[in-house]
Amino acid sequence: TAPRTEPQHGRIFNAEHAQEAIESSPIIMALFDPDDRLVFCNPLHGVAFPQLRPYMVPGSRFEEILRGAATTGTYPFSGQELEDYIKYRLAAHRDPSDNSIHQPLSDGRWVQIRETKTGRGSTLVTWTDVTELKLRERALGLLAERGETGSDPFLRASEALAAGLGCRWAGIARHVGNGRAKVHAMWDNDRSAEVFEYDLVGTPCEDLASNQDFCMYPDRVAERFPDDALLRDMGAVAYAGHVIRDVSGRVRAHVFALDTKPMPVTPWRREIIEIIVRWVELVFQEEHAREEAAEHAQRLRDFLDCAADWIWETGPDQRFTFISDRVTAILGIDTADLMGKTRAELRGAQADDDPAWRQHLEQISRREPFRRFEYTLIAVDGRRRHVRIS
Repeated sequence: TAPRTEPQHGRIFNAEHAQEAIESSPIIMALFDPDDRLVFCNPLHGVAFPQLRPYMVPGSRFEEILRGAATTGTYPFSGQELEDYIKYRLAAHRDPSDNSIHQPLSDGRWVQIRETKTGRGSTLVTWTDVTELKLRERALGLLAERGETGSDPFLRASEALAAGLGCRWAGIARHVGNGRAKVHAMWDNDRSAEVFEYDLVGTPCEDLASNQDFCMYPDRVAERFPDDALLRDMGAVAYAGHVIRDVSGRVRAHVFALDTKPMPVTPWRREIIEIIVRWVELVFQEEHAREEAAEHAQRLRDFLDCAADWIWETGPDQRFTFISDRVTAILGIDTADLMGKTRAELRGAQADDDPAWRQHLEQISRREPFRRFEYTLIAVDGRRRHVRIS
């Protein structure tokens, strides 16, 4: 007889091994037989969807489980919208040609559902948590939308931060000195909230005022700051904040987020916060640049008022594009009435009859510099004004 050959170690794969692999898998999964009855689901399903455990019984039909889930409030729909979703989900399950569905859940999570037909006609269903991806998409979408609509950038950033973290409140507070901050914009659930001023001492924001760039209290924040009455009144449980610095590195403001449920510390949450912070810093820089430009413009106007009676500017077509305001005080002419006109038009027929004016206009047309050209103007009050221009 031939010698008996023992199978080599690791070559045997039986039902026990398959069960062990399924139960150890990090992917939530369930298998339905060709009659659409549940064969099994792995333990992760019960962890992710504990409210569905009574329905995930082997032998239960997919539609029974789906309708049972609807009664538990798993989906953020109601009435006809819920019935329409059930019809859509059943149709997608029977013909999983589009094998990827992004499903919102009532608790704020998002799951990606994939369904695959096996060679024997069964259906393998897997669920993957894509909440992080969807929240990030929502936050970035809101920031991009702000750029298109031109809405209040600070309020839009607050909304984006709340959406990106999946929390109830988010806002931006400016540091106004003397240990105080003023909320510049705040988002509450689905609307803007009333702004207010407050003392930083005794609040989680105090950490940011002491030059700590980032702080996060994922749970029981009101207990950690018992002197912060606002946290208690809001029912806040979790807090996250990050400073906003100006171009010199000085702390100018901070963003904050609050929620009525714990906010676990995760890398993606901090990443969302830092994206919003960088975006708000750019908005502050734009605001600072506008303020500086306005200040410089005012400084120039003050200089012009002192340097001469009035100053004007014309474009390539010799039409006025700027006239200092003092021309109104001197000649009684509204600057708005002069814009877009040429100096020859203002001079009228006198320009044609005056050889010096004709020569002056030819000089201008050749874009040549000139100095101390003198002529006479009639002010609105009828009095003559002798003018010298360069």
